[in-house]
Amino acid sequence: MLSSHARRARPLLIAAVLLALPATTVVPVATAAANVGDTAKRPADERPDQPYPDIDVRGEKRTAPTARQLRAARELDGAGVRWGRFGTPRLVSPQGKGALTAASDADPGTVALNHVRDHADLYGLSAAELSALEVVKSYRTKHNGLRHVFIGQADPSGVPVNGGRLSVAVDKHGRIVTVAGSLVPEVPGAHTSDAARLDRKAAIDRAAASVGTVDPSGTVTAARVTFPLAGDGARPAWRTTLTAGNGHVYDTVVDAGNGEILLRNDLTHNEGPQGRVFTGQNPNAGGAAVVPFAGLGRSWVDGRVTTGNNAEVSQNLDGGEALGYQPQTPAAGDPAYQHFNYTFTDAFRTSGGTDLTTDRDPVVTQAFYL
Repeated sequence: MLSSHARRARPLLIAAVLLALPATTVVPVATAAANVGDTAKRPADERPDQPYPDIDVRGEKRTAPTARQLRAARELDGAGVRWGRFGTPRLVSPQGKGALTAASDADPGTVALNHVRDHADLYGLSAAELSALEVVKSYRTKHNGLRHVFIGQADPSGVPVNGGRLSVAVDKHGRIVTVAGSLVPEVPGAHTSDAARLDRKAAIDRAAASVGTVDPSGTVTAARVTFPLAGDGARPAWRTTLTAGNGHVYDTVVDAGNGEILLRNDLTHNEGPQGRVFTGQNPNAGGAAVVPFAGLGRSWVDGRVTTGNNAEVSQNLDGGEALGYQPQTPAAGDPAYQHFNYTFTDAFRTSGGTDLTTDRDPVVTQAFYL
């Protein structure tokens, strides 16, 4: 949580995003301003202690898309593509129109799978890799009627590919609005008897030791995965979750061959209210990320909308005093409660200034963050 004064002192980031949607209103909450200077009520540091940092052995290594993929991206009708670590799309979004596909009466899972399979050149997957894709999760957000379909990827032996997942947003008319995530081309089957020496217990022990823990408390999980190395093949691995001695929950991928920690994320550090926002100065350079909407034990968000301890942000197109439109997350108890994770598509600019609604969720969220 930030005080009213601290929130205003933050540099005005992403002016292009805020200008992309007119009439975004930020209303300060007076009670927060009254607390500034009261040492007993000062908000906690925005960067909580994280004794065991996140790890990714791949660093910044990336694979470039092929010429065929780039050509397929150019041939998409009214869509923009941003590329991910593995040389495949990490975001496909409409440009100048409301959706990527036409309306459909088919099941949303079928709509999502057919879209990926119909664009094999774009995603760079073989026929066998495409046929192995499956829907692993699906849920609907009531406030906007979107069905979020998650597609999972497996290696040739059926082991899930770590990070190989797409999130496809399908609207109530059966149209695909966005596709986000990553798929990984040419993932080999890495779990051979020679390569995967660590058993489940050994992998858990190694993950626990990496965060200073001998006997993890609570629920511990471990599942076999194939860990792609961005152009250098893949490693057989175990993906574990456990609670460390410091009380934090860690999602850790352990090499099943040599016990190396390939990937580690502190889930406790990242849980709670959050939003997808631009944190750099130039949104055209990318950089949108999901960040906490909280300090240490203190939330910026009061409920399901962009109203918090020191600001109430809405889109008000008529210029009146009444509170305008606010993004609304699912209710408490839903995994997406207080998760303002919307994708900015730049619809206002690409529509020539006529589309005032497509990006109102991400833009109001950005203003709330600022």
